[in-house]
Amino acid sequence: MNKSVMLVMLIIMVSGCSQHIQTSSGKSYLDKYNQVENYYSRQDGEENINKMVQQVANIEPTLNFPAKIGIARIDGGQLTSIPGKEIEYWEKSRKNISSHFGNFVPVSPLIAEMAVTSVNYRTTGNTVADVVNKIRLAAARQHMDAVLIYEVYSREESDSNFLSIANLTIIGAFILPSKAVETQGYANALLIDVIHGYPYGTAEASLQKTEMASTFGEYDKMNEMSDEIKTEVTAKLVGETEKMFRDLMLVL
Repeated sequence: MNKSVMLVMLIIMVSGCSQHIQTSSGKSYLDKYNQVENYYSRQDGEENINKMVQQVANIEPTLNFPAKIGIARIDGGQLTSIPGKEIEYWEKSRKNISSHFGNFVPVSPLIAEMAVTSVNYRTTGNTVADVVNKIRLAAARQHMDAVLIYEVYSREESDSNFLSIANLTIIGAFILPSKAVETQGYANALLIDVIHGYPYGTAEASLQKTEMASTFGEYDKMNEMSDEIKTEVTAKLVGETEKMFRDLMLVL
């Protein structure tokens, strides 16, 4: 097999995954500070932040199974519809977890727009806060117990190899694999209570692929690999969230 054929077939993949859960009591967390002398600073600014810390810590997990879990997908900083292939992953995962788990229900971008309008929600100017607030409002309108917010994104880059001299010829630039196109896919998920925002768990996954492309096929290859890796890294993320839900069901 010659080198050009070998380069066309070259595909390198690297991946990583992790997941964590939280079920701790806010009351128990704060109780250990009851006997601490001078818990609050005498300086107004520091005292205020101490009170804020206490306020955000004072929250309890309320999730019980079976549950109605919303699935909200973020891509490009916006709530999006869930592609059909990814819906298949989530539905398969639901069946794998347990018959007592409950259901996954997609958070509808249309319902989200209706929900924010119905309460005259005003944007904060913070893109992250606004999209999360919109998701929580939509999940509340759909009467969900908790919502799993997941985000997928990718990054692409390319580099020339020893066949790049073929770029000097018209035919060679079209057909010879002179560019190594690398794409990284990332997916993160956060499970929160819809009503009070308790964070029940997180999961993340990453995937890296390298394939070859011709100079004139480089842009199309990047777009193709971006779509592919978002789907593939979502599949890995679904596997991690499945583990997270199983762990939660053991303790909640």
